[in-house]
Amino acid sequence: MAADAAEETGELVTIGTKPTWACPGYGYIEQGQPVRLRKHPDNDAIHRVLRFREKPNRDLAESFFTKRKTSGGTQACSCVSAHGAP
Repeated sequence: MAADAAEETGELVTIGTKPTWACPGYGYIEQGQPVRLRKHPDNDAIHRVLRFREKPNRDLAESFFTKRKTSGGTQACSCVSAHGAP
């Protein structure tokens, strides 16, 4: 699906995993609005990137984990404009 997102949007794609605990040793991708793809119109796994937070302190990592609107690591698929994040 990441390849489909890159092909359809012409944007960079970063792949992240849902964190299972609040790890301050990883970066976090804060998700924005979902991106609807023509090939996968009912899938909501692709989102715009609001920002990337590199290795936050434990309290911030815990707040990201609690909100569940982030992906951990630089490993959900997210689209980033090739001209910079929105």
